[in-house]
Amino acid sequence: MSGILASLEFEQIAVYKPGEVEYEKSVATAYLLYRFARPSYVVQPTHPAQVQDIVRYLIEYNDRQKPDSQVSITIKNGSHSYAGFSSTDKGILLDLSKMNRVKLNLDKVSHPKSVIIRGGALWGHLYKQLINGRHKGYMLAGGDCSTVGVSGFVLGGGLSAFSRSLGMACDNLTEATIITADGRMVTVGENSDPDSDEGKLFWALRGGGAGNFGIVVQLKMNIHQLQKEDDSARTRETVIAGRYTWFPYPGEVEEAKLMATMNESYTTKWVDSLAIHSTWICDLQEARTLPAIRFIVYHNGEKNSIDKQLDKLVEQGNPSDQTSERRRELAKPLRRRTDYAVPS
Repeated sequence: MSGILASLEFEQIAVYKPGEVEYEKSVATAYLLYRFARPSYVVQPTHPAQVQDIVRYLIEYNDRQKPDSQVSITIKNGSHSYAGFSSTDKGILLDLSKMNRVKLNLDKVSHPKSVIIRGGALWGHLYKQLINGRHKGYMLAGGDCSTVGVSGFVLGGGLSAFSRSLGMACDNLTEATIITADGRMVTVGENSDPDSDEGKLFWALRGGGAGNFGIVVQLKMNIHQLQKEDDSARTRETVIAGRYTWFPYPGEVEEAKLMATMNESYTTKWVDSLAIHSTWICDLQEARTLPAIRFIVYHNGEKNSIDKQLDKLVEQGNPSDQTSERRRELAKPLRRRTDYAVPS
């Protein structure tokens, strides 16, 4: 691999070896299952042209090698892949973290309409641009965790707190620039002919593109204005959010009530502005026979409107049936824990 490394260093592309500080920082991951993954080298490009150079040099090198001697590339952005797709034990780890620039596209009255995102940006980089620019009331179908990489999230589909009203993250992708496996830099987007190769590639990237078709070095996404509500004093955009962990009573009878209550919660016809994410938690160190359930609630609207929505859960079914008490038990703390309004 010395020839590749010499070429990359000539192009002033940073290359790090095991034991070097930047190497160790790059391979570190929060997922302990992959904490011992050790690539041969870490490469950190700073702009799309350097990514293209890396791919082309690797193609030239691999063309001269036997199949078992060829060098592979693993792409890393936020390193949040549960399946370990951003970690490797061999070859080159292509770390995009230095390519984290974000640019908001503003309209004539300085409101954000879209955003251009480099392939190594995290959601925290993007949200910081909205916050620092004081663009209140504007949001996009992004991730909840600020340290998650934008490109991996979007290309894998991307379920957002606002997906019920704004769509998945991939639905909001309007353009992508990608370095293909043969070293070409291609830009595809919503204006590409759907029947062309470019149009088909754009279709595939929206949900199935997490490293499958090349290295995405830049994306463009839509930004949306949150819905406004009149609270009699003024018209404003508000997001209500909260978290509650429910510990149902133990026992076989209560288990049936729990399942019935959760089925009713999942089948309630909530408004699109409301999202309730639930996580079932089982701690094997505890003696509880029933799992706990954590609810994270997001609502683009005022407090009174989310209370009306939670009333739907209480009103489900027959007021005298066996689950009515549990529905009230669940709805009451959800109301209490979602009484914090965040002017957006």
